[in-house]
Amino acid sequence: MANKIKRKKKSRATQKTVPGFHGYRIRTATRTTNANRNGGSRKPPTSNSGSLRVMQINVQGCLTLRHTELRTVLIKRGVHIVLAQETLLGRNREYSLPGYVCYRCQCHLSGKACRGIAAFVRKDLRASVRNIQTPSSSDVQDIKVWWGGKKYQLWNWYQLPSDKSISFDLGNSTHRFTRTPVAGDANAHDPAFGYENSDAVGEWVVDLMIGSNLTSLVTERSEPTYLHSRGSLFRLDIALISTDLTESTTREVLDDVGSDHLPSLITINCLHRREAGTTSPNGISAKQTGVYTAIHSTMR
Repeated sequence: MANKIKRKKKSRATQKTVPGFHGYRIRTATRTTNANRNGGSRKPPTSNSGSLRVMQINVQGCLTLRHTELRTVLIKRGVHIVLAQETLLGRNREYSLPGYVCYRCQCHLSGKACRGIAAFVRKDLRASVRNIQTPSSSDVQDIKVWWGGKKYQLWNWYQLPSDKSISFDLGNSTHRFTRTPVAGDANAHDPAFGYENSDAVGEWVVDLMIGSNLTSLVTERSEPTYLHSRGSLFRLDIALISTDLTESTTREVLDDVGSDHLPSLITINCLHRREAGTTSPNGISAKQTGVYTAIHSTMR
């Protein structure tokens, strides 16, 4: 059965051209916000309140990043957590970000072939990071962070493009998640994300959304984050959130910092009170601001 796409009515948008990959410029529609009107980002918060900011990026090797630019972005945007994929550090190399604690996957210690993932958590946060052991090439981290007196559970995920077997779950048998973002480079293909066809990973992600209260911030209309060597643009990086966060969460694609993937910034306004009655029976948000939700009518 053909996929059905349910779209929220577009909010008033303005067209602008933004910097992309190595000078490649992308035209996109951007909502006008108070931050845009006031000339950019705010200073990083000095207390455990307000917005929780999470950057997701496939770094394509930590040591290849333009470190000064990356650190400037982290300070300017007040980023609390960085979810990095394809760190390519191996057994003997390290990478650090001033003001952050680095939690690496431990695949290199067990001999597992791994491209590497890492969570960089700001030192003023109370957090714990658990590396998930999987029999496949799926690299997964479970990050719990306490912010504004509440616990948030984040998932950092990388999936090799050559391996379509998914061998992990999100540890919740009820599939009803609370304060849960899932972000990473899943290499997932599906029409919901702008691809002509689906692959096994894309089907897994869409079926996960159908069977749970997770919804996607990345759709067929989102700005691409990956520039292929042949010049094609793709949306390989995913961002899922539990529906209790849909009214308070935004995702923004940022400028290039030296990778072949653009970083994205997920901002959760922890002071926002979610409106009642905004979740449909299948768990997909029925009322979102500036977010398009792709809904498959049936399980494949």
